Amino acid sequence: METKKIAFAVIYLALLVTHLSEAQNCSQPQKGILDGEVILGLLFPFHSSEDGKCISSISDVDTIQILEAAKFAVSRFNQRYSIPGLRIGLEAWDSCRSEEIAVERSLLFLGDRVNVIDSNGDVCPNRKLRIGMVADEISSTSRAVASLLTNAWTPQISYGGTAPDLSDKEKYPYLLRTVPSDKYQAQAMVDVAKRIGWKYVNVIYTEEDDHQRAFQAFKDIAGEQGICFANEHGIKQKTTVLAAFESFLADFSRKPNAKAVVAFVTQEHAGYLLKAAQENGHLDLQWFFSYEGMTNPIVLIQGAPLAARGMMGMAPAIFTVNVQDFDDYFRSLTPETVSTESNPWFAEYWQEKYQCNLPGSSKYPSQCDQTAVDSHSSSYISYPYIPTTLNAIDTFSSVVRDLHDSLCGINHAGVCDEMLTVDSDELLQKLKQVTLQATDNMMEVNFDENGDIAPIYDIANYNGSVFSLVGNWTSGILSLDVSKVTMWVGDDPKTGSDLPVSECGSPCTDSQCETAEEKKVYIPGDVILGGIFPIHGKGSSDQDCGTLDAEGVIQLEAMLFALEQIN
Repeated sequence: METKKIAFAVIYLALLVTHLSEAQNCSQPQKGILDGEVILGLLFPFHSSEDGKCISSISDVDTIQILEAAKFAVSRFNQRYSIPGLRIGLEAWDSCRSEEIAVERSLLFLGDRVNVIDSNGDVCPNRKLRIGMVADEISSTSRAVASLLTNAWTPQISYGGTAPDLSDKEKYPYLLRTVPSDKYQAQAMVDVAKRIGWKYVNVIYTEEDDHQRAFQAFKDIAGEQGICFANEHGIKQKTTVLAAFESFLADFSRKPNAKAVVAFVTQEHAGYLLKAAQENGHLDLQWFFSYEGMTNPIVLIQGAPLAARGMMGMAPAIFTVNVQDFDDYFRSLTPETVSTESNPWFAEYWQEKYQCNLPGSSKYPSQCDQTAVDSHSSSYISYPYIPTTLNAIDTFSSVVRDLHDSLCGINHAGVCDEMLTVDSDELLQKLKQVTLQATDNMMEVNFDENGDIAPIYDIANYNGSVFSLVGNWTSGILSLDVSKVTMWVGDDPKTGSDLPVSECGSPCTDSQCETAEEKKVYIPGDVILGGIFPIHGKGSSDQDCGTLDAEGVIQLEAMLFALEQIN
């Protein structure tokens, strides 16, 4: 109990300093507001940051969909469960992809919990229940916010933080997430590489927290399972010079047996890698991207159509869900229909997205007209984090309804005292017990003891004309039909048993592969049959092989012949 008191004192002092700072600066950061009696906080990364401050540069214009998805889910709940005097509201801030800014704005959310004193000196109790936060798209800011909210006993659901360490309930007991941990993605990607027959690969990653942690998880698991790295390179986060990417590919070409490239990179870096490969003739490389590198595969294909042929990608299955009712809602939005109070960034989004000026702006050569409206409707592509954002809001909404009915009574209007004083641990347990039922276009969601969801990944492949699903990985079980996978060597498509190999060679002379698994014959397939044959006689010790045994070679060839006949 003493620990909680100390933590509360620290949080209170931080809130006091924050409010004093605001009073001196006479300014507050932009905030989107939907009024309600129960308030959810939301962080999303719209702008970039430098030196701990938001800047005008937009990090990803389509992140505006996250805010609109949160608004959509809140409004849907309020309409579906019309409880007199009880509406869920929203306060949304731009985290600017900065840990410092994310924490500052979380403090603003917590600060509004504090009771105020009126002019007569009387305490005015805060009748709004600030139930928790939905934050953030990236792991670093999710982690920073979780550290703060843990000390304030405030639940948080991250819709995008995938770092494995966020499952640590000693550090982040009040954090749940609606995306699977990257430790599962790493295992899934290793399983795919093994199924295809890759044992010697190049690995490249963006030097940013999420990508580095995903790379490290892959490296640890791959090393344990006999896959060795020909090259591994980190790309500095702001690198956009094509020559830098060409230098990485030049390194890859020095070890031509390593055809496979496993990439944990941003979508932007994925585009540069493919462009460098196409312009420099590296069309025999086989690309396998983690989910962030293929957020929008169409952009990659359009940017480097030849190099993109045969590329594979892995993504949480929840990211590939199409939420039709939200899609229809977002397509219908225009600057005239979106409230600046609920979304003060929408006009900026519209101008940046469609490169036109709204009234009062002169940044772009032309004015926004019906062309932008038509493009908004016809060229819309759903942002991957829409389903996970909706699930996070729906989880909190489910608990709000449960708390109201169980603590206040079904017929009670508004928020009762029992809701305002609900124990934080009880609230956390109720969140973990939520199950969102599967619907026609949404998967079932429930949480384990660490606040994580079941890991389900889709595996996709671009065969040169169509980008399609070729398999999935569900809680450790890989289902991959290699006959549906197409890769390209130059202008030649390869599929099934003809897929390009990525092996060190026999014998392997790469010093980095000293721990590689012993030599074996491997034929890719959906059902794998193992075999052990006396290819050599016994050596001088139990750990050594002796001279070649021709009879053992004949036995192996007999097995290979039988498999060939069966297939």
